[in-house]
Amino acid sequence: MSAPAISWVLQEQDQRCVWISPTHIPEVDISIATVLDIFPTKDLVFDAATKYLSQLGGRMEFSDVRPIEKCACCGTDFDTNIRHKVLTVSAELNPETDPTVLDIWYVARFCINCVPMPVAYNG
Repeated sequence: MSAPAISWVLQEQDQRCVWISPTHIPEVDISIATVLDIFPTKDLVFDAATKYLSQLGGRMEFSDVRPIEKCACCGTDFDTNIRHKVLTVSAELNPETDPTVLDIWYVARFCINCVPMPVAYNG
């Protein structure tokens, strides 16, 4: 029996990191997650992420989950406790029916000046 196929998912999220303490991993509050597309290979998903970012005037930053991150468009440091957009790439099994995330990369984070959040989600 062959191993299950891994799919590569490009996703845009509206999120904020809730930091209880600088020494603890934060809770990541995702209010909206939109799958932009699903790809069969890692190369294809990262090509698509590059094209998506070029349309926004941004670049891949491969941010982590830290209290202060750099905007992928303007390069300004911003507080991740404030709701913001994030572009992610994930390796998943069964992404369309019963997703199991095997790995995730935070390809880019955007400050609200470069990629504004809807008023209802400024939280």
